[in-house]
Amino acid sequence: MSRDSVMAAQQAFGDAVNSGDLAAFERLVAVDSVDHDPAP
Repeated sequence: MSRDSVMAAQQAFGDAVNSGDLAAFERLVAVDSVDHDPAP
């Protein structure tokens, strides 16, 4: 992925989080993704 496409993906994810647009996650996050963040 190019730097610009990574930045665009991060911006879109942030926008979805900040706006509460849960439907956007279906476009942005792969169905089989795994969150490895150790935070509870």
